[in-house]
Amino acid sequence: MRKNHKTNVANPFTGCAHVINCKELSGKIAVLKRGECMFAEKVKRVENCGSIGAIILDNQPGTRSV
Repeated sequence: MRKNHKTNVANPFTGCAHVINCKELSGKIAVLKRGECMFAEKVKRVENCGSIGAIILDNQPGTRSV
């Protein structure tokens, strides 16, 4: 059975440095951890790898907005 994974974790997880697993992110949604740099910087890095989207996980208590 073939698996079709649509997401993959960016490496580094924060996305705040050069992404080293671009091949695994291409055509997929990148999963990143919040913090250390601006959201736009994270998204630009994975976008340059060919990612079609990004999910940024919130690791800060009390920062949820509705």
